[in-house]
Order: sequence, then C-alpha cells, then structure tokens
Amino acid sequence: TAFMYLGVDMGCFFLYKLCRGDLTTPNPIYGVLSVVISFLERFCHKTVTDFTANVHMRSNYCLGGLYWTFTILSTPVVCLVFGARYLTFIESDDGKEQELPFILTATQVYGVIGGLIVLEAMAFVVYFNTIIPKYISSFYSMRTGHDSCKRKFLNHEDDDEFRLNILTNNRNKWRSIENDVAEWVTKKIPEWNESQPEWWNAQKKSIIPDWVVLDAEVLQTIRITEVKRSRQSIFQMVMSQSFSEHKDQDDDNDTETSKKKKAQRRRTLSSNARLHVNEAD
Repeated sequence: TAFMYLGVDMGCFFLYKLCRGDLTTPNPIYGVLSVVISFLERFCHKTVTDFTANVHMRSNYCLGGLYWTFTILSTPVVCLVFGARYLTFIESDDGKEQELPFILTATQVYGVIGGLIVLEAMAFVVYFNTIIPKYISSFYSMRTGHDSCKRKFLNHEDDDEFRLNILTNNRNKWRSIENDVAEWVTKKIPEWNESQPEWWNAQKKSIIPDWVVLDAEVLQTIRITEVKRSRQSIFQMVMSQSFSEHKDQDDDNDTETSKKKKAQRRRTLSSNARLHVNEAD
C-alpha cells in the first residue's frame, strides 16, 4: 500500500508538471539525454521534498511554491491515514495471523504522529517569523520554470549581463521570446564590443550560440576576436620561448668566451713568469 501511494503521488507530480508544460530540465540539454535528466531531476526534487521538507525545493525550477506547500500540508494527513490503516490491519483477521515483532496501540500511533505534526508546525512558525517578508509569496507562487527563465530577460532591461544569462537556460524554456532575445543580442554586441564592460569576456561570448546572432558580420566580431586572441597568445608564447632560448644561448656563449679569455690570460701570465725566471738565471 505504501509503495502504491508513493507511485501515485509521484505520478501526480509528473502529471502536474506535464500539464503546466514545465517537465523539461532548465539546463541546456536536448534530445534523449534531456528526457533522462528531466526525469531524474523531477524524481529527486519530489523525493527530497517528501522526506526532508527542504524549503529550497519550492523553487520554480523544482516543485514550485504552490505544489511544495501542497506536499508539506498533505504529508500529515497521509500519516494519519496510514496510521489508521495500520490499526485497522492489526485488528483484522489477516493482521492477527501475522507474527509481528511488536504491536503499537492507537495511543502510541497517534501520539507519535501528533508529536511530529506539532514539531513540524512549530518549526514553520519560527521559520515564517524570521524569513524576509517578500519571500513569503514564494510559498504559494504559481510560476513555472518557464516564467522564471523569461523574467530574467523581460524584467531586467537595465542589466545587460543578467539578461544575457537567459542563454544559459534550456531553449525550450524561453522559446516564446527567442526572437526578441535574438534581436536584442544582435543589437547589443556592437555596443559591448565598443564599450568593453568588465563582464564582456570570452566566457560570456562563448554562451552565445550562432543562431541567436542574426547578422553574420556581427557574429564574426565575437568569433574572430577570440581566434585572434588565441593566435596572439600562441605567438607570444612561441616568441617568449624563442627569446628565452636565445638568451640562454647568449649566456652560454658569454660563459665560453669568458672561459677562453681567462685561460689565455693564465697562459700569458705563465709565459711571463717563466721569462722572468730565465732572465734571473
């Protein structure tokens, strides 16, 4: 019965996500792998929420605020139902035939469940009294992952860096505004190339797919620049290495020359010494 309930509960969650068009993963993964990753992500989100009540799972990319709250509120009810089911079973003929290691009384069953419900309620009372008030609405929000993804672009017109991060999400999450995104990116790239903001670096340029840039010449400005930089870096590395090798070779030559000069000086001094000795004799 327990496994049947868990299966039905998980199935209802997947059906809810499917009906809202929010089943796919927000990560930029596509094809068969996207289906597998989406299933694993949703399964893990629901399982973690059921057994830990993790508040982070209320994210629009996970369960969503309203479904998370529904799951938390339904858990005590389910516990009471299964507690009653247990008491009915042990009093039935099938239950009496089972050799159970121990049998709980109704007082024990409902006492444990009631105590856990009270502890959970107290924890949430403390939590809601300490949380920043503006986040309370996230516990009954109906927004989906699609909505949150598109809000990155639509609600931050003054923050180009943040708006550009929409490209790091699964394209299916913002397909309805992809034309607007493409036109905006194509228009902004020349401005960013000219102003060179701190965040406009190779990593940011790499998240821009070719299809988003509608102008081929504009696209080349962010692709060729990277190639030139790469070639320049390689050239500098080669020249630096060559200079180092030449410098080492010059140092070696200087050392050999110095050794020859010293040897010649010693031979000269030795010859002069012998000449003085002969003259003395």
